[in-house]
Amino acid sequence: MTSKLQDTPAPPCAVLVVSASVGRGKAAERLVEGLGLRARRAASLAGVRAALRARPAAVLLDLPLAGFGGPGDLHLPPGTRLLAFGTEVPGTVSSLGPVLSPETLRSALAPLLPEPSAPPPPPPAARRLMRDLLGKPGVLGVTLFTGCRQPLGAEGEALPAALLPPLFALLDASHALGELPQGGPLFSAQLEFEHRTLLVALHGDLLIVCVLRDPSLASLVRYLLRSRPAA
Repeated sequence: MTSKLQDTPAPPCAVLVVSASVGRGKAAERLVEGLGLRARRAASLAGVRAALRARPAAVLLDLPLAGFGGPGDLHLPPGTRLLAFGTEVPGTVSSLGPVLSPETLRSALAPLLPEPSAPPPPPPAARRLMRDLLGKPGVLGVTLFTGCRQPLGAEGEALPAALLPPLFALLDASHALGELPQGGPLFSAQLEFEHRTLLVALHGDLLIVCVLRDPSLASLVRYLLRSRPAA
């Protein structure tokens, strides 16, 4: 007979995100949570040492960080992984590059990730939006993704899977640029390939990717999405 304790799923592993920048710290925290992991955040070396008492599975550092010279400054618990991103990552720390991306983070935290589960079906409002987009001339295909970039549904022309990583990277770059004082918030990006255009847009909790006949149609799709309240 299986005990009730054995039937209870284990909670997702915790990742401690350490960043002196509120914006970069929150962005990294969202990426961690998008992978299905719990995230905690600290803004200083003193905060890290206090948070380590909870024995997180991994520590993700945004470097440079005042007072940090190497792993010995942290006194990590046994088994806690140390990862870092930023412009000044020492050779003694596993680097995820100067800018954190979902793909790089997923690969680095792969041993901690929960077993994948089937994504929920798109809500009726999202299905209506997908049909409305496909009804516009020149919109050849629409694919919906969850906020953590798991596919929800697709209709019309198939999306080239190999182009998704660079397309999502462009979207991440547009968000980073949108945080600059001289830029407004940006929620879409597009990529031309052969005789097609891909447009990705963040709409509420959904990512929408459209396959378009030509780039001139991107403005029409953006206008439609802006005029529709997010579900």
